[in-house]
Amino acid sequence: MNSEDLGNLLLVNTVREKALKTKAIYHPNLINNLSKEAYD
Repeated sequence: MNSEDLGNLLLVNTVREKALKTKAIYHPNLINNLSKEAYD
């Protein structure tokens, strides 16, 4: 894994966290649905 891959991974995680926090404010069930999709 090179530094570019690591940077992209961190960026994706940051964006995902922000999206989840935003959605949690409006619709808590969306997080549950996203979590289920992630594990499928």
